Amino acid sequence: MKSNIKVKLNEENPEPVEIIASSIISIADAFEKIQSSPLNRRGLVVLIKDETGLSNRDINAVLDSLAGLKAAYIKQPPKK
Repeated sequence: MKSNIKVKLNEENPEPVEIIASSIISIADAFEKIQSSPLNRRGLVVLIKDETGLSNRDINAVLDSLAGLKAAYIKQPPKK
C-alpha cells in the first residue's frame, strides 16, 4: 500500500505535518508555563482528578509525557 507523502509548499499554506509540529510545540510550551506557575504538581493532579475522575496514575502518566513532548516528537535543528 503506497502512502501519500506531502511536502511543505509554502508558509501561507502549511501542510498537516507542520501544523501538527506547531501544535506539539505550543502544547509543550504551555505545559512548561504551568510547571513554572505557583501551583505544584500535586495541586495540578488534584484539580484534574476532580474534574475528570481519572486516577492519579493516569494523570501522572499524561503529565510525564507532556514534559517530554518536544524531545520525543520535534527534531532539533542541527548545531553549527
